[in-house]
Amino acid sequence: MSKNKNVINKYLLCILIFLFLSSCSREKQIPFSDAKDLNRIAESFVILSLTANKFDSDLVDSYFGPDSLKKLAGKLNISLDTIKLSCEKLIKNLEIIDSTKFTLNEKLRARFLKRQLKALVSRLDFLSGNKLDFDSESLAYYDVIAPVYSLKYYENLLDSLDKILPGSGDLANRYHNIRDKFIIPKDKIDSVFKTALNKAKEITYDHIKILPENESFTIEYVTDKPWGGYNWFQGNGHSLIQINVGLPVFIDRALDLACHEGYPGHHVFHSINEDIFYKKNNWVEFSVYLLFSPQALISEGTANYAIDLAFEDNEKFSFEKNLLFPIAGINQSQYDLYKKIQYFTKKLSFISVETARRYLNGNLSMEQAIEWLMKYQLQDKQRAERSIKFYEKYRSYIINYYVGQELVETFINSNSSDLDKKKKWELFTDLITKPSLPVDLFDGAKYAKKEKK
Repeated sequence: MSKNKNVINKYLLCILIFLFLSSCSREKQIPFSDAKDLNRIAESFVILSLTANKFDSDLVDSYFGPDSLKKLAGKLNISLDTIKLSCEKLIKNLEIIDSTKFTLNEKLRARFLKRQLKALVSRLDFLSGNKLDFDSESLAYYDVIAPVYSLKYYENLLDSLDKILPGSGDLANRYHNIRDKFIIPKDKIDSVFKTALNKAKEITYDHIKILPENESFTIEYVTDKPWGGYNWFQGNGHSLIQINVGLPVFIDRALDLACHEGYPGHHVFHSINEDIFYKKNNWVEFSVYLLFSPQALISEGTANYAIDLAFEDNEKFSFEKNLLFPIAGINQSQYDLYKKIQYFTKKLSFISVETARRYLNGNLSMEQAIEWLMKYQLQDKQRAERSIKFYEKYRSYIINYYVGQELVETFINSNSSDLDKKKKWELFTDLITKPSLPVDLFDGAKYAKKEKK
């Protein structure tokens, strides 16, 4: 009995040694598994993000970091599963890292880096065929779930709009008859947009004093895109701002796009992120911008809020009516009606989120989703079809515009008075000059579903 016991013990010991050596071998096969400090983990994150971008060209929206990391990623020939294992190992390394001597900034950096890695893991799961429902996906990528507005909420808005639109009959036709009077002629789009952009820049410079001296932008007009405007940040404080003129551009979009894509929106966000985080702090993880990550909610939320921050209603309406309308050659006589219409159509825009949720979850067919957008958001068919293309390409990303703006606006308004414009700009600037996450906007509580009447 004793002899047999010794044999068994030796056998078990051999198995344990084998498992240990196998584990060590697998560990060596996982790239970057030995990265233990923040800088090395950050470099590994960048390389893995760029490597994953080979499988998903939408993942990395911009990169302006070291060429050496880009070259390493180019040479790295690993599978999606291996990229995922590497990310998970880096997350574990962050969890066991000794942070007792970290400064507050370093703690925020580690938190941000860990969350970005988790979002990357979720995207890798998606690329491997593991699709989540709309809400689970948005939570995995962006840390939030979009609220649910009842259809009655939109129907009440449509009823109110019906009462102010002249004429009788089909609401959508009456809306388009009025709306079409505010289309910017194609040969005037450039002048109108540049005028709006210069004004937005002037206002931003009055309040944000830390923009890099070399910041600049280029404007291009494009067609056949699933979006209305896009900021492609190039690095060194430079943005390529593209405006989609494939469909008619309405006068209210000029100032909206100028603030969203330019000042104090995306161009300011990216320029400051690059200057403070990457160049001054040497935080290389901020040289890569992942589209499907919590960083995108902060970016889109602040960009969508940008026009409300830069222009109070009276300032906005005065600038549009007295400067942009004449440049565009649009008649000012129906401007008051135009303002009222804008109030309701802005609130109706949230139906985009619900349409995307139901369409991507399989609860609406493509035809039904198009009908929803035409009915509840009063989109024409071409614009509704473009929206569907956006949902198919970017999926739950749509929540970043509407939920992001709602969160940013609520955060800033709850921490400032209505009349304290200076405080609002300070809060906005603080938000984009820290490694902020969505959780910072709602006191640590999950942004859960809620029904709005």
